Amino acid sequence: MKNKLGLTLLTAGLFLTVGCSSTNSADKKEIREDVQIAMNESGYRCEKTYSVGSNIKKKRCSTKRMRDRQREAAIKSMERGQGGSATTNSDGI
Repeated sequence: MKNKLGLTLLTAGLFLTVGCSSTNSADKKEIREDVQIAMNESGYRCEKTYSVGSNIKKKRCSTKRMRDRQREAAIKSMERGQGGSATTNSDGI
């Protein structure tokens, strides 16, 4: 019984290994290039930043559109907090 289970697991592992290694690396390279082109066109960018209270960097990736939305939300939040425009002080300067 144990022998059959071990043989079955060994065979399954062998099939997975052979199946994964049989993919063509040239096809993978073409796919990677296509993905890279799409990422560049959308303004995709990754950066490593620290979380508050941590010394471990965390990878954050975003598109240009996402960064623009975050910037607009931050400006609106600043304007609400100041009761006016984020670019002027209380004297209007």
